[in-house]
Amino acid sequence: MGDQRPSRRRVGIAVKVKIGAYDYRIRAFKGILADAESAAGLCQPDTQTIYIDSRKPPQYQASVLIHELIHAIWASCNLKKTELCEEDVCTLLDNPLAALLRDNPKLLDVLMDALTTGVPIV
Repeated sequence: MGDQRPSRRRVGIAVKVKIGAYDYRIRAFKGILADAESAAGLCQPDTQTIYIDSRKPPQYQASVLIHELIHAIWASCNLKKTELCEEDVCTLLDNPLAALLRDNPKLLDVLMDALTTGVPIV
């Protein structure tokens, strides 16, 4: 028994996140996706889908999910390739990141479970 507490969620609970006007699905994949031979994640704004490699450790999945969420925010803001400086990018993304967390109150729990207790995201 000891000091173990049950996880706050089961694997697969966080299957959707709201980003701007879109509901993105988070899906697992194993192996190669499209042309991304070494990618551990992929954001497809046209289908509102984020793929995460389920073979990766939970902490790595959390980092990949954050990375792919930033891609999704970038797409939802209709940003293109740019020469913006770091401060400009931070200013563009601060409100969308705040909205992401507001609109998905369980997202932090999912990320924290992956980062601290090893619960896989996918």
